This record gives sequence, C-alpha cells and structure tokens, in this order.
Amino acid sequence: MQKLVYQIAITIEMPLKPKHLALSRPWPAATFYYFGLHVVFLVTYYGYAPKCKTDEVIKAAGSRGETTTLACEVDADPTDVHFWWTFTPVSNIVAEAILLPRSTFIISGLKSVLKYSPKNESDFGTIGCWASNNAGSQKEPCLYHLVTAGRPSPVKNCSASNISFDAFRVSCDASWDGGLLQTFELEVLDPWSRQVLQTLSSSTCWFEVKGENYVINGGCLQKNL
Repeated sequence: MQKLVYQIAITIEMPLKPKHLALSRPWPAATFYYFGLHVVFLVTYYGYAPKCKTDEVIKAAGSRGETTTLACEVDADPTDVHFWWTFTPVSNIVAEAILLPRSTFIISGLKSVLKYSPKNESDFGTIGCWASNNAGSQKEPCLYHLVTAGRPSPVKNCSASNISFDAFRVSCDASWDGGLLQTFELEVLDPWSRQVLQTLSSSTCWFEVKGENYVINGGCLQKNL
C-alpha cells in the first residue's frame, strides 16, 4: 500500500469592522475592511500500484502476417493508469525488451488491448503488459507467450469401454494442440451403410454414446478452434 499526500489550498475572506472606529458612530452597513486567510489542507490517501488481474502466464498462438489480439486488465488504486507493452524475442530471451508502438494498442480504463502482427519467426516470443499510476509502476508485467500456430497432432491410445447393445464410451489421449485451443470430434456410423449417425464434439477426448448398433470410425478427431 503506497501513501499518497495531496495538498488542497483555499483562501477565505472575512469582513471586519476596525476597532479604532467609534462603535457609537453610525457607519453604513457596507463599511467593513476585509482580511484574507490562506488555509492549506494535507489529505493523506493510501493507494496501490497496478497489478495483473490474473497471475497466469497466457499462451497465445499466431501466424505470420495475421493479427493476434491480446487483452490486459489490471487492478489499481487510483484507477487513472498509463499502459505500455513490450516484446522479447524467443530467440534471445536475455535481450532487452522492445517497447511496442503506442499505435498498436488502445486503453480503456483499467484495460488495454494490443493488436500484434508478427511478420517473421523472430516476431514470436514473450509479450509484457505494464501499467502505472500515481502510486507507482507495476512490479511484474502481465505475460503472454506468443507461439507459431500449426496443425494439431493426431490423438493416440484410443479405447472403447462399457460396450453394450446401445451404448459405449470412447477415450483418447490428446497430442500437441498446435498452439491453439482445440476441440475433439467423434463420428458414430451405421455398421452396414457406414452412414454418419452422430457427430459429437467435446473439449476433452472422452465421449459417452447411446444409440442402437453403433460402431466407431477412427475414434477422436483433434481439431484447432
């Protein structure tokens, strides 16, 4: 918690009838002299420097020539904050962070959004979001690891269990996700016509299927979102 001291100054003018004037003498009501009183108030306020809303290092994937959007949100008091973004290439993690241009991000209150467009492999690495206010600067940035997006690898170790006349379960082990969030699909076929009877989707490669005389075609399919 950072101690902040604000100074507020005001000037007060007060009417005063001089003592040397005879009180018995009928002076007009507006006949007064004024003196000024300058008062300074010191207001102590306790705030804190910005810090990330989450301590999690966020993994993001992008492609060369395409724009990746990263959102950064902080908690701070006072809430009037200044943001800046930095980049450190993955090929040289000991290098000094590069300050990204102001034109690449916007600020809205306690949130900043970066539009980042890698042009070659050296533009992938660690991106940091920083903020500051009157209480101080952020000690640790909000971090994002930007990697090259690719096709996910096939699932492995698929197996079927709890098999009955009209139900079964399928599970597989996921492989490399290609740097992106992924979804899994399961196709259920008619055993004679091979017609697709169901297509199921899940964020995990585990399915429970209910129906009649089903067979499995290839287990889970792994896809990028």
